[in-house]
Amino acid sequence: MTGMEIRLKNICKTFKKGRNITKVLENFNAVFQGSRLYAIQGRSGCGKTTLLNIIGGLCGVDSGEYFVDNKKMELDHMSAMLDFRRNHVGIIVQDFALLPDRSVFANVELPLKHVEGLKREERRQMVMESLTRLGMEGKARSLPVELSGGEKQRVAIARAMIRKPELLLADEPTGSLDAYNAEAVFDIMKQIAGNGTLVLMVTHDRGLAGQCEELLEMERFMG
Repeated sequence: MTGMEIRLKNICKTFKKGRNITKVLENFNAVFQGSRLYAIQGRSGCGKTTLLNIIGGLCGVDSGEYFVDNKKMELDHMSAMLDFRRNHVGIIVQDFALLPDRSVFANVELPLKHVEGLKREERRQMVMESLTRLGMEGKARSLPVELSGGEKQRVAIARAMIRKPELLLADEPTGSLDAYNAEAVFDIMKQIAGNGTLVLMVTHDRGLAGQCEELLEMERFMG
């Protein structure tokens, strides 16, 4: 598998709060390609999460261009970017973002709610297959409060991967885990990349970053 290619050209991004204007990215250029695992590092406030949000179409830019497989993406076209996320992108965040009053099954099923034409049995099969790949099939009826941190992150990964996205954006997926579970989740990230998905992972863990195929240091792109 060749995998998706993402190309960012001269990206500038600022945030305004009252009279204060903060430059986060200035003339940022990068190419992410293939079924590889990229580590993104840098101190707090250097734009790591902002970069993932731009790539995922969750926020716009002040200037610059964004290409996916040589197609220019219109970041200000909200419906087009929503379609891109739904059809091509999986997202994992540090705090798991699981709905506390929903079962593991229901949480993993959420991305399928917008898929037209899927029968109930098809959805059930997709959910169970995704949970099984993460070793969580036995917890399908459990609530998030009944899970350990490592188990919650596995459920979050199962949810992100249920539609087999070409791109996985992982924002500190091991940040709230102990060393054992962090290594286990990192191994899953490597497996996902090995199976053909482009994985961009923000991490403060230099040990894990050193095991990635590519490393991007963010400080030099700050304003």
